[in-house]
Amino acid sequence: MASVPVTSGNTNNVNNGSRMCVRTTAGIPYVVVCDATDASIEVWKGNSTTPTSFAEQDTTHNPDATTFGSMSAAIDSTGVIHIVYVEYISKSDDLEYVTFNTNTDVFAGAATINTDLGGESTSIANLYTSIAIDKNDIPHVAYVGVEANAGTIGKVVRYENRIGGAWNGTGVEVEGQTGNKDCVCPDITFNSSNIPIISYLNDDDDDLARAVGNANDAASFTLVDLDATALSGSCTSVCVDKSDNIFVAGVDSDTTVMVYNGTTQRDTGVTPASPYAVSLVAHENDIYVFYEDANNDIAYSKSVDGGVNWVATAVVETGTFNTVRARGSRFATFASPTVALGTPADDATNVSVTPALKMTGTDTDTKIDYVFVDESASPDVQWNTLTITADEVEYEVQVDTSVNFDSQA
Repeated sequence: MASVPVTSGNTNNVNNGSRMCVRTTAGIPYVVVCDATDASIEVWKGNSTTPTSFAEQDTTHNPDATTFGSMSAAIDSTGVIHIVYVEYISKSDDLEYVTFNTNTDVFAGAATINTDLGGESTSIANLYTSIAIDKNDIPHVAYVGVEANAGTIGKVVRYENRIGGAWNGTGVEVEGQTGNKDCVCPDITFNSSNIPIISYLNDDDDDLARAVGNANDAASFTLVDLDATALSGSCTSVCVDKSDNIFVAGVDSDTTVMVYNGTTQRDTGVTPASPYAVSLVAHENDIYVFYEDANNDIAYSKSVDGGVNWVATAVVETGTFNTVRARGSRFATFASPTVALGTPADDATNVSVTPALKMTGTDTDTKIDYVFVDESASPDVQWNTLTITADEVEYEVQVDTSVNFDSQA
């Protein structure tokens, strides 16, 4: 299908965040954008599961200030979108948070996560965010602030979560402060044990890096430098497949997209254009990497064998585009299911938990939604979707709870 304009008029972007498009369990897409003209964070809603237009929601209560930006978004199983963004305030930048309830299409829950990110950042363009929702519907955030260290100013990747109903407000260092390194472009996800995993770029050492938390409520991270020749200023992306393999994408110094499966480099051989944004999505054990190609078109490459071979490289949008952000979604079209009562085991402990209904059938509505910026317009944000071939999947629903599942693949 042809891409659908989300915004029209003003200067709009999806810069310095990791994911901006989500779907409800009913399949309605939402997109979070930064309107740089009005300096506001906005939520736009599609008019159907296959939208032909988007409309801005709750303009009365959306975050609106002169220096907002660098936002990321994720949706939980109840239909609440969690949004993290940054307010540029010179030497005291703030990390901000707000929710948007898709059941009522209203903003709520505005909070400041961290009231002072550190040193002089000079611009919102030097600040980054990423957000993901864990199995307990708790938001976790990776972000970059500019901090003073030993008389110099550097960019530091830090981590926060809202376990217990409140943000911890201090920020666990991932990398940057201790080693006095500039670290940027974080992306965050979870493995099957609900452990946060963060990708980022150590821009001083040109390292594409990965950090794995020591627990769901991570107090520290184990760091791995995956590649020592990453392109300075490029972006990173992380995903975990059905078999719990960790994939990290970045851009090599030769300007080709590289994808690591664990610590093994799997080059795609494709060459993106500046600003070198890449976006990974895992569907079962298939890996998709979206990027802007050398012709300023939006394209993706796909691997079905852990990145050993990239069996499909396709241009999906032709024009003057950049900054693509993709997210997988699976919503409630479930053909010919069979139902059985089982006793699943906890992923972390392998201990049997509450009996569950296991539904097995053909999932016919798995999508990869993506947004990108049309530089030939205001610029404006556009949305489109890639439909994945139907396959057999399983859902487990606890018999003593309501039937909900996370719509994010």
